[in-house]
Amino acid sequence: DDFQVTITEVIEKIRVRAKVIDQGDGSYEVTWCGMVRGEYDVHVYLHEEEILGSPWKVTVTTGKPSAAKCTAEGTGLGGAFAGVPASILVESNDHYGNVVTKGGANVEGQVVSVDGKFVNDCEITDHMDGTYTLTYSAEIMGDYFLAVRVDGEHIHESPFLLFVDHTDSDPQHCVADGRHNQGDGLKACVVGTETGFVITCADRFNNKVSVGGDSFTAELRGAKNIPVEILDHQDGHYTCSYTAIWAGLYTLHVQLHGNDIRGSPFAVIAETAALHPPSCYVHGSGVYSCIAGVESEFHVQAKDRYDNVRPVEDEIEVKIAGPEKVAILRRYLGDGQYDFYWTANTAGQYEVDVLSKKQSLATAPYTVTVGPGLVYPINCVGLGQGLKEGPAGELQVFTIQSRDKYGNNRTTGGDRFVVSISGPSSCEAKLRDLDNGKYTVSWSALIKGTYWIQITLNGEEISGSPYFCEIFPADVDVSTSRAEGMGLLAVKTYRNSSFLIHSHDKFGNHLDRGGDPWEVEITGTERPEREVIDNQDGTYTVTYQTQMKGQLQIFVGIRGRDLPDCPFDVISDVKVRRREALAKLGEKKAAKAA
Repeated sequence: DDFQVTITEVIEKIRVRAKVIDQGDGSYEVTWCGMVRGEYDVHVYLHEEEILGSPWKVTVTTGKPSAAKCTAEGTGLGGAFAGVPASILVESNDHYGNVVTKGGANVEGQVVSVDGKFVNDCEITDHMDGTYTLTYSAEIMGDYFLAVRVDGEHIHESPFLLFVDHTDSDPQHCVADGRHNQGDGLKACVVGTETGFVITCADRFNNKVSVGGDSFTAELRGAKNIPVEILDHQDGHYTCSYTAIWAGLYTLHVQLHGNDIRGSPFAVIAETAALHPPSCYVHGSGVYSCIAGVESEFHVQAKDRYDNVRPVEDEIEVKIAGPEKVAILRRYLGDGQYDFYWTANTAGQYEVDVLSKKQSLATAPYTVTVGPGLVYPINCVGLGQGLKEGPAGELQVFTIQSRDKYGNNRTTGGDRFVVSISGPSSCEAKLRDLDNGKYTVSWSALIKGTYWIQITLNGEEISGSPYFCEIFPADVDVSTSRAEGMGLLAVKTYRNSSFLIHSHDKFGNHLDRGGDPWEVEITGTERPEREVIDNQDGTYTVTYQTQMKGQLQIFVGIRGRDLPDCPFDVISDVKVRRREALAKLGEKKAAKAA
């Protein structure tokens, strides 16, 4: 019989080919295969008419999952982060690609590192609907193979190549490396010089982080906190740099999200920079003013340009130039401190220069005035003509120069000098303090002669004391001068007659030198020639000769001023009438006295 069979899928209207086999015994076998899961309409015709019961509804279900037809999807195929579980969804299909809607299949998965050192089984979750979730994780960053098998066979495209990346940076796995062009910034630094370190990031599984963006903070904490600049290289490395200004011990805190990284905090020693001459400090009397013979001292504090004290001994020297060469004592006290001592015996200005490697420190060089020391009587001296000689009646002046032990002229007053003068007459010395180390002494004497001048201080005589001063007469004074001799009383004719003039000053001192312009005039019965001889001892001899008997008058004077006894009445005769002349002189004196 010519049976015809048509089979059609209900939804997609897919027709399935059927094969009719005649069994030869009145029966026929029909075979067909539905490859799409779903309902099918089965029609059987004979002579174009459906047989009894046709059409039939036949449901075709999926068969056993086929590994080659099973597929996987999900974010887990794109890789994972270390330590973070990732998953994929496996959909099981039968040999014809029909989705299997029931579970129970033998699904397994493994994550294997490319180098084969890491193998980890996946966790399988059967959803009992033909789908399976495979969860895997790995802690080491790198490439992995994800093998998914059904009944021991790889599913479609398995094994999958995926990459396990690092997770976020973990503070305890981030490390700092102190290597820097200017030293190890995790251990030590030099103030004023930039130094630093490098941070290398890693996650909690110690995988190197290859991206930037982490919020690191760093600070150098000490007497004064110092910020640290951080440069993100966007590759998991951060360059950190800082510049310390103050020397000392610091702690370097490096943190990520408020937590210290491995090794933090670090102990860092900030060492002082090189000695900076302008920043050094010099003080003490030894660079300002000194006293001769007294040791002077000054102090030097060595510092760097940031005002940090130098902790080690530097090459510091002192040079002093002035009226004399002086010895300098140097003592190092530690911590960059130095004491210098020097003594000058000669007063004057000195230049004190404090140097390091030929460069002056602080405000050096200094001009230092070395003043005289305490008064030293034996070195004090008297100066001036008033200690040597002078005319009677005139003010004699001399100066006392006060000096110290080393012969330096003192420049201040206040010394209690005592001046005493003894000689032919009593004298009073007047001393005046000039407040500059000098004292003027004035005195006068009316009587000529040698005077003894004694100058003492605190009972001790000064150098040269006592001094001997010669007071000589003042200029001749007619009113106190006199004349004497027979030549002023009675003379014999044709015989040389003479008398003596004595020069005196106004104080009655007999002059002991010549040169006075005495004038003699003789009048009367004749005007004989006369001669005045200067004896160069304050006396003058006058000689003349008469030729006639008679009365003469003699006038003796200087520049029109006559001696008080003038005129002198003189008797001239062939025989000297001495008695008459003396009597006549006596009468004249008595009359004058009356």
